[in-house]
Amino acid sequence: MNKKKAIFRIFLTTKSIMKAFLQKIDFMLLFFLALFMLTLTSFFFFEMPMKNYKKHNELPIMEIHQFILHRFNEQYIDINISGESMQQYQEKEVYKNFLGSKFNDDGSIEHLDGKEVWHIGDEYDFILGINYRKTPYIKFFSEKGVYNIVTEVFMGKGDFFIEDEGMKTMGKNIFYDKKTDVITAHNINSQILKVK
Repeated sequence: MNKKKAIFRIFLTTKSIMKAFLQKIDFMLLFFLALFMLTLTSFFFFEMPMKNYKKHNELPIMEIHQFILHRFNEQYIDINISGESMQQYQEKEVYKNFLGSKFNDDGSIEHLDGKEVWHIGDEYDFILGINYRKTPYIKFFSEKGVYNIVTEVFMGKGDFFIEDEGMKTMGKNIFYDKKTDVITAHNINSQILKVK
């Protein structure tokens, strides 16, 4: 019987100590400490939902949005380029939704626009197509293509068309060498246009 009384006294003593301890605790503080501990432990158990870059060169070094570039010659602006965005990487530059204009000495204007172009070394890769116009009459479109600025060769992929004052030519996979003025392509189809 004494053993039961001793256990009961220990129980009452423990209960009174716990009651005194609980009266001294600030439950708000205890809640935020538990929340803080949960946050710290979550770093070890959950993965961060970030893009996993395999190489450092996949991150742009520089990024510009809504840009306009002008190049001045001795007398006037001869090149004007604008675009939605430009990203520079270690090995390439990417231009999106761009429009370039070149003002020639003979009074003609050349326009070049596209959705996305990659500039790598001496080549411009128009991965989403290219539109080219030269005033007053020349128009050109290719679904895709690569232009080398050193060799001045354009190699198109997919459908293309060239339109000038009196003719429209369509086909696939155009090859144009500016130095020799040679154009070759597959499935060429031409139409003579009536001048109005």
